[in-house]
Amino acid sequence: MLTQQDTIVTIGSCFADDLRKALIQRKYQADIFWVPSGLNNTFALRDFVSWCISGAQTEQAYRYDRDSSGEINEWMPEEQEYYADHFKKAGAIVFTIGLAEVWEDQEAGTVFWRGVPDRIFDEDKHVFRLSTVDENQRNIDKVIENIRRVNPHAPIVLTLSPVPLKATFRPISCMTADCVSKSVLRVALDQVMQAGHPDVYYWPSFEIVKWLGCHIPVQAYGYEDGHSRHVSRFLVDGIITSFLSRFFQPTLPAMESEAKAGRPQ
Repeated sequence: MLTQQDTIVTIGSCFADDLRKALIQRKYQADIFWVPSGLNNTFALRDFVSWCISGAQTEQAYRYDRDSSGEINEWMPEEQEYYADHFKKAGAIVFTIGLAEVWEDQEAGTVFWRGVPDRIFDEDKHVFRLSTVDENQRNIDKVIENIRRVNPHAPIVLTLSPVPLKATFRPISCMTADCVSKSVLRVALDQVMQAGHPDVYYWPSFEIVKWLGCHIPVQAYGYEDGHSRHVSRFLVDGIITSFLSRFFQPTLPAMESEAKAGRPQ
């Protein structure tokens, strides 16, 4: 459904960044504009997209980023129309979601884009919690709704990051918390897809790693560097190659050849 000249906007965690790099390497039109790091939860994505499209804050998230000195400041650039224009002209938009666990300001009712900055942390009002399926579904629906205000027909692709949690503040093991966090997001994404939004697609990068990855003769994680949280590069490349062959059909023969060449023995 896409040509090599269509510009693809990718936002979110690992898969979005890997896809953007792969598109550039293959001479596709990957749109590059500065996005704050850590847009891994749906509250942050909704807040960011809402601001990009309309300039309005959702009042559901606290946005911030680090400057070059490491200082944490509220994120509020001035080029809102610049961002809106990128979404308006996009040939396709890819969102990768990673986290269901969030830090929340109970008094303000806002969720932090990432953790709570040390300088403002207040243990009496800042709480760590697991967001719900319904909350995440509503946030994703709102992201789609906002995009459609300026770009009615571009394919929107939703993905779930297979990168596991590094830590949790819940009183359970990190591995268990990761399973629950990803499960909440996966059910929310499934409900979004069941709603039947036109031109919205789910790409199973999570399932390829977590489910298919259990049945291949090499490690799904850490194959190249031994790191238990790093998805093996050959698997990432295979996911991206499959993605491009699905959405960019004319280049399929070249991609199949490339995938075979990069397959580990």
